[in-house]
Amino acid sequence: MNWKVKACLDGMKSVLPFQVKFRALKRKLFGYKPDPVEYEMVLVHALKLLKNVGEVRDKVCLEIGSGWEPIIPIIFRAAGARAVYLTDLYSLICPESLQVALSFLESKRRFIRDRVGLSLPEFVRTASPKGAAAMLADLGLIYLAPCNCQSLTVLPDHSIDVIYSHNVLEHIPETVLRGIFAEAYRLLRQMGLMAHIIDNSDHWQHADPRISRLNFLQHSDLVWRLTCLNPQNFQNRLRHSDYIRLFTSAGFQIAKCEVNVNENALRDLAKLNLSRDFRKYQPSDLASLSSYIVGRPFRDI
Repeated sequence: MNWKVKACLDGMKSVLPFQVKFRALKRKLFGYKPDPVEYEMVLVHALKLLKNVGEVRDKVCLEIGSGWEPIIPIIFRAAGARAVYLTDLYSLICPESLQVALSFLESKRRFIRDRVGLSLPEFVRTASPKGAAAMLADLGLIYLAPCNCQSLTVLPDHSIDVIYSHNVLEHIPETVLRGIFAEAYRLLRQMGLMAHIIDNSDHWQHADPRISRLNFLQHSDLVWRLTCLNPQNFQNRLRHSDYIRLFTSAGFQIAKCEVNVNENALRDLAKLNLSRDFRKYQPSDLASLSSYIVGRPFRDI
């Protein structure tokens, strides 16, 4: 579908009343549709996070933006995390989506064991399709949704060991990200870590492969906001260097940093009429389609 048509349709849907009830009715009528291709990517990223944040046994972890299928939190719990907090602006997890996550992980039991030597415990197979809250409690997951990640007042200072997210930060306005990073700094223990995997590409290209993955850099801020009238479609268009700046300005030292500078995206830049807002960036920064950044709170001991 043409991305502009989809943006218009999604924008119209966003003003409809009773969206939550409509979503529940849609699931009841048509079932919850899993996305195995997406889950494969999430699993790879989950194992990458687990490898790079180190031992999580007996640690307390917090996920920003858990979405519908809590694949990564379940893996962290299986790795021995004492508790994993799941946060989201909206309450999205339902029994159907949770069962889909569990079934997917069961199908990948051998892969996970061979890749990182992690054996999923029995609860991944035996959780029953009851209420989402009860199912999450059975898994040792604490669901804080809806919540504001800029002010997690239910959690005390220096109470979290690991804060992470997967393809979430690009959907959050920069001003809100500053608040989230400040709150993360408050929550993390002295030797804690904050790790984020970020998709810096134009997400409309996922639905319309005819456009460049940097297509969204051509539009002014005003025009771009019109394409994101539905909050679920919002993309902030921040580049890799912007995230590094946000980390350091919030008081984090960069412990690990990986960036994917895409060759096709570099070639696309020669054909794109960039918005004035993006002409100050280096081409490699503009063509950085994904970022993986791990930070540690810098505090005088």
